[in-house]
Amino acid sequence: MIKFTFTFLILTSFFIISANNNLFAQQETGTVRGVVTDSTNGEVLAFANVFIQSLNRGTSTDRKGLFFLTSIPPNRYYAVTVSYLGYKTKTEHVIVSPGKITEVDFELVPADVELETVEKVAEQIAKEKVTDVGLDKISIKDVERLPRGVETDIFRSLNFLPGVQSAGDISARYYVRGSNSNQNLVMIEGATIYN
Repeated sequence: MIKFTFTFLILTSFFIISANNNLFAQQETGTVRGVVTDSTNGEVLAFANVFIQSLNRGTSTDRKGLFFLTSIPPNRYYAVTVSYLGYKTKTEHVIVSPGKITEVDFELVPADVELETVEKVAEQIAKEKVTDVGLDKISIKDVERLPRGVETDIFRSLNFLPGVQSAGDISARYYVRGSNSNQNLVMIEGATIYN
């Protein structure tokens, strides 16, 4: 029983000492913080990317250009890289101290963005040109609706169609939607009627 108690005490002590060492190790991390600004006008750059590649950890700046990277293992040399669209990527090297905040500010230089020339090439698709000829067919029922005395004269009955205008009662000329009188053709059952 004494042997069991002694072994239990040694294992418990070893466990407590290890737990305390882990707690102290966790408390002794460092923090990296800073601000990212434009080097030309000093404006803050919101939502810039901040990255420590050796730890595979990163963050983004807030609306005020500030960033915080916490729980960084101390006493090591880190390369902190900042990138932002339209600016040159910048890297600063820092040493993180245990329990302290390491400050590093970045002033990014605008990058000259040179775009490649875009050449747009298109071919016209050959279309079959269809001429839309105005055609109006008048049925027997339409002729019966015309006023009395008009239905027997073909050219007088044309004056009652929409868009048709005649030159007068004496003339057989008529104009459809402003066109010339020589551009109209009247047919009855396929036979051409000349005016």
